[in-house]
Amino acid sequence: MGLYILILCLVQIIIQTAHDTRTINCLFFDKSTQDESRSAFADQVGKCKKRMDPAATLRDTQDDIDDETKESIMVFSITLVSTIMLAFLLKKPIKQVPWLFYALAAIVTVLFLVRDVLSLPALIDRSFFLIMQKNYVAIALFVVVMYIGVFDSKSKVRMWLQPIRAELSIIACILALGHVVSYLGGFGARIIFGGTVYSGFLVASLFVSLILFALLLILGLTSFEFLKRRMTTKSWKRVQYFAYAFYALAFAHILLVLLPPALLGGNTAQISVAIYSVVFLPYFILRFRRLRIDRRPVAVAGISG
Repeated sequence: MGLYILILCLVQIIIQTAHDTRTINCLFFDKSTQDESRSAFADQVGKCKKRMDPAATLRDTQDDIDDETKESIMVFSITLVSTIMLAFLLKKPIKQVPWLFYALAAIVTVLFLVRDVLSLPALIDRSFFLIMQKNYVAIALFVVVMYIGVFDSKSKVRMWLQPIRAELSIIACILALGHVVSYLGGFGARIIFGGTVYSGFLVASLFVSLILFALLLILGLTSFEFLKRRMTTKSWKRVQYFAYAFYALAFAHILLVLLPPALLGGNTAQISVAIYSVVFLPYFILRFRRLRIDRRPVAVAGISG
C-alpha cells in the first residue's frame, strides 16, 4: 500500500512537471524570435495587453481550468485502474498478512494529516492533496469492493476477489478516515465555528459527512475477523446492509460538494459529477439486479414449501 501510494505520487509529479515544462517552454523558448532582449520585451508587452483584454484573460483562465480537469481525470483514471490491477495481483499477500497493509494505510493516512507540519516539497504535497484530499485511493478501493457484489457468486472475478473483500474495505476505511478527519477538521470547523453563512449544499454535505464518519467506523470495525466471530451471522449481515447506505451517502456527499460549482458552469466540477455518476449509478442498478437474481431460488423454495 505504501509503495502503491508512492507510485501514484510519482505519476502525479510527472504529470505536474510535464505541465510546468510546457508552460516554461511556452514562456521562454519562442522559436520565432531572433533576439533575446526583443523577446523579453515582447513578452512584457503581451502580458500588459492581456491585462487590458478581458477576453484574453478569460481564455487563459479557461486553459488553466482545462489543464486541471485533464489532470484530475488522468490521476483518477490511473488510480482506479491501478487499484483494480493491484487487487488482483496482491490477493495472496493481502489475505496472508492483512495487518501489514492496514499498518501501511494507517501510516499513509497519518502522513497526509501531518503533511503541513512536515513541510513536504510542493510537488509531493500537491500529489498528496490530489490523491488523498480528494479521496481518490479510498474511492477506488470502495469501487472494487462495491462491484465485487455485482458479479455472480460463481464468476471468476468474484471467486478471486471475494476472499479479500473485507480486507480491501478495511484498507479503504482507514484511508477514507484521513479524508473525513481532514474535511471535518478544516472545512467542517469553518462551517460550524467560522460565523460565515454557507450554502445549503455545503451545510448538507457536512451533516452527510458526519453520518459517513459513523458508518465508516461501524463498517470498518465489523469487517475485522475477530469482531465478526463475536457476532451472530444474522446480526453481522444486518450491520453490513449499512454498506448500501454508505455508498449512497458517499455519492450524495460528492454531489453536494460538486453541484454548486457545476451549476455555475465550472468545467472541472461538471466533468467530475459525470465521472462519479458513471461509477456509482450503474452500481446501484446492477447491485439491485443481482439482489433480485440471488433471491429468486429462495422465493421459489418458500412457495413450494
